[in-house]
Amino acid sequence: MTDAKRITISSKAYYKMMLHCMKHTSSDCFGFLIGNKENNSYTISDAVPLTHDKIFAPSLEVAVKMISMYMSNEGSIVGLYENLMCNQMKSDSMISPTGSYVCELINKMTKNMPVLLEVSSKDNTKDKVIEDEIFVKEYVYNDKGGFDYVEDRKESEEEYKEIGRYLKGFYQNDIVDFDEHLINTNLDWRNIFIK
Repeated sequence: MTDAKRITISSKAYYKMMLHCMKHTSSDCFGFLIGNKENNSYTISDAVPLTHDKIFAPSLEVAVKMISMYMSNEGSIVGLYENLMCNQMKSDSMISPTGSYVCELINKMTKNMPVLLEVSSKDNTKDKVIEDEIFVKEYVYNDKGGFDYVEDRKESEEEYKEIGRYLKGFYQNDIVDFDEHLINTNLDWRNIFIK
């Protein structure tokens, strides 16, 4: 394959995605991926938890403007992550209509093909997550409005240990998604306590 795509995810982005999903174990979770794209390589440096509910156009628009303003030093919006409860019940993941819609919007905004990360685990309940394999299926939006599969990303041993440390400290309870910020603007959606 001559146009092979490569996605690199920083540990910080990975921790934010996972802790967001672990905070809301009974809800679908969505978040933006921040980073850079060069040719067919994507570098994801950060993640912004967006919602643990449905995505609504007005809050999405506000989130895009604020992220563009406050996170420009980390890059721009290069994609979306999602964790769908229905995917925890079966071996094959699927991309939601919401994920497809948001990736189409990112494509129109940036003129780049966005990344979609499908967060999956055998059991992501707070008690068992450390023992279960967690992985991320990586996709890139294509010019036909579909997605090209890239690969599965499994957490490193260091990430496995750090996620365990975060969970033991109940850090997942402190993760703030953008919807929570809109309800209480004192809550910081950047989650800068995650390194």
